[in-house]
Amino acid sequence: MRKSERLILSTGLSFFIFSIGVMAQEDHKHPEGITADKAIELLKVGNERFVSGEFMQKDYAERVAATQTSQHPYAIVLTCADSRVSPEILFDETIGKLFVIRVAGNVVDPETLGSIEYAAKYLKTPLFVVLGHTSCGAVGATVKGGDYSENIMSLATRIAPAVERAKAHDHGDLVETSVRENVHYQIEQSLASSKTLKKLSDEGHLDIIGAIYSIEDGRVEFLED
Repeated sequence: MRKSERLILSTGLSFFIFSIGVMAQEDHKHPEGITADKAIELLKVGNERFVSGEFMQKDYAERVAATQTSQHPYAIVLTCADSRVSPEILFDETIGKLFVIRVAGNVVDPETLGSIEYAAKYLKTPLFVVLGHTSCGAVGATVKGGDYSENIMSLATRIAPAVERAKAHDHGDLVETSVRENVHYQIEQSLASSKTLKKLSDEGHLDIIGAIYSIEDGRVEFLED
């Protein structure tokens, strides 16, 4: 084979490989074209509406009909089971927009990770938010310690490493410091325990961020790191 032919073949193969990569990126786009940055913007604007009381008009019957055969949530939200923390309400959203998993202490375990993986991989949801909240009872119970049931202890065990981190740099309110550390810790655990989420994150298909909901004033603070 001549040098020129090898060059043409090499160039052709490189272009083919590049094209396959681009196609893979395109194939994983959110069906409605929503990016992670846009998803964060939608959440922030929705929370502003919630705080101000100027809610978006919603036609639930229309959304029920529109989502009969498919769903395209733009954000996965792992948050606490606390009755005061309802993502669809505090982000002023409607049916089919948020893929919500709720468990005390917003902890990750195989079951919650499986749910998150499903939305991230198969629904192509571009954003995963771990949403903690102020005065979290699960975090507070872990800080306090005590003789709890076996299942509650299982939750506390998943929060305890975050509490230990918080103790190293607590500035007065160990529970609230632990709430923040727990958000960061659960994000770390998500990536460490799920090859699927790690791969999607590394490939730029999934952004993972933390946030704190204030039960005092209804505002959501998105954490920068």
